[in-house]
Amino acid sequence: MRRAYSDIHGRVFARAYLEKCEGVLCLLPIEGNPFGFADQTVVRLRDGQRGDMPDWVGWDSTGIVVAEAKGTYANGNWSNAFYGVNSLPRCLQTAQ
Repeated sequence: MRRAYSDIHGRVFARAYLEKCEGVLCLLPIEGNPFGFADQTVVRLRDGQRGDMPDWVGWDSTGIVVAEAKGTYANGNWSNAFYGVNSLPRCLQTAQ
Protein backbone atom coordinates (compact mmCIF):
# COMPACT_ATOMS: atom_id res chain seq x y z
CA MET A 1 0.00 0.00 0.00
CA ARG A 2 2.78 2.43 0.92
CA ARG A 3 4.54 1.81 -2.40
CA ALA A 4 1.35 2.36 -4.40
CA TYR A 5 0.70 5.72 -2.75
CA SER A 6 4.35 6.67 -3.19
CA ASP A 7 4.13 5.94 -6.93
CA ILE A 8 0.93 7.96 -7.31
CA HIS A 9 2.31 10.90 -5.32
CA GLY A 10 5.56 10.86 -7.27
CA ARG A 11 3.84 10.90 -10.63
CA VAL A 12 1.31 13.60 -9.70
CA PHE A 13 4.02 15.80 -8.16
CA ALA A 14 6.49 15.22 -11.00
CA ARG A 15 3.94 16.04 -13.68
CA ALA A 16 2.80 19.21 -11.91
CA TYR A 17 6.40 20.31 -11.41
CA LEU A 18 7.38 19.68 -15.04
CA GLU A 19 4.36 21.57 -16.39
CA LYS A 20 4.44 24.48 -13.92
CA CYS A 21 8.16 25.02 -13.32
CA GLU A 22 9.95 23.58 -16.36
CA GLY A 23 7.65 24.77 -19.14
CA VAL A 24 6.63 21.32 -20.38
CA LEU A 25 3.55 21.85 -22.52
CA CYS A 26 2.20 18.31 -22.83
CA LEU A 27 3.06 14.86 -21.48
CA LEU A 28 1.94 11.52 -22.92
CA PRO A 29 2.36 8.34 -20.84
CA ILE A 30 4.81 5.89 -22.42
CA GLU A 31 3.14 2.53 -22.85
CA GLY A 32 5.62 -0.14 -23.85
CA ASN A 33 8.93 -0.51 -25.62
CA PRO A 34 9.02 0.77 -28.31
CA PHE A 35 6.46 3.55 -27.95
CA GLY A 36 5.41 5.45 -31.06
CA PHE A 37 3.71 8.77 -30.44
CA ALA A 38 3.89 10.75 -33.65
CA ASP A 39 4.48 10.13 -37.33
CA GLN A 40 7.65 7.98 -37.35
CA THR A 41 8.72 9.17 -33.88
CA VAL A 42 9.52 6.45 -31.34
CA VAL A 43 10.89 6.23 -27.81
CA ARG A 44 12.73 2.96 -27.11
CA LEU A 45 15.62 1.58 -25.12
CA ARG A 46 18.98 1.64 -26.83
CA ASP A 47 19.83 -1.52 -28.75
CA GLY A 48 21.07 -4.23 -26.41
CA GLN A 49 19.95 -2.39 -23.26
CA ARG A 50 17.53 -3.70 -20.64
CA GLY A 51 15.56 -1.74 -18.10
CA ASP A 52 12.42 0.22 -17.51
CA MET A 53 11.05 2.80 -19.89
CA PRO A 54 10.61 6.41 -18.71
CA ASP A 55 7.12 7.54 -17.70
CA TRP A 56 6.36 10.24 -20.28
CA VAL A 57 7.27 11.79 -23.58
CA GLY A 58 6.19 15.33 -24.32
CA TRP A 59 7.42 18.67 -25.55
CA ASP A 60 8.31 22.15 -24.50
CA SER A 61 9.11 25.28 -26.48
CA THR A 62 12.47 23.86 -27.61
CA GLY A 63 11.61 20.28 -28.56
CA ILE A 64 10.87 16.80 -27.27
CA VAL A 65 11.09 15.95 -23.56
CA VAL A 66 11.44 12.45 -22.10
CA ALA A 67 10.59 12.38 -18.39
CA GLU A 68 10.74 9.99 -15.45
CA ALA A 69 8.46 10.64 -12.48
CA LYS A 70 10.90 9.39 -9.90
CA GLY A 71 14.00 7.30 -9.71
CA THR A 72 15.70 5.42 -6.94
CA TYR A 73 18.69 5.92 -4.72
CA ALA A 74 19.02 2.18 -4.07
CA ASN A 75 22.62 1.12 -3.46
CA GLY A 76 23.79 4.70 -3.59
CA ASN A 77 24.50 7.68 -1.41
CA TRP A 78 21.86 10.29 -2.20
CA SER A 79 24.10 13.14 -1.07
CA ASN A 80 26.45 12.45 -4.02
CA ALA A 81 23.76 13.87 -6.31
CA PHE A 82 24.27 17.35 -4.86
CA TYR A 83 28.05 17.72 -4.87
CA GLY A 84 30.67 18.07 -7.56
CA VAL A 85 30.72 19.49 -11.06
CA ASN A 86 29.52 16.28 -12.76
CA SER A 87 27.08 15.15 -10.08
CA LEU A 88 23.87 13.51 -11.20
CA PRO A 89 21.09 11.79 -9.27
CA ARG A 90 21.54 8.00 -9.14
CA CYS A 91 18.48 7.46 -11.37
CA LEU A 92 20.16 9.54 -14.09
CA GLN A 93 23.55 7.87 -13.62
CA THR A 94 21.96 4.52 -14.44
CA ALA A 95 19.47 5.82 -17.02
CA GLN A 96 19.29 3.94 -20.29
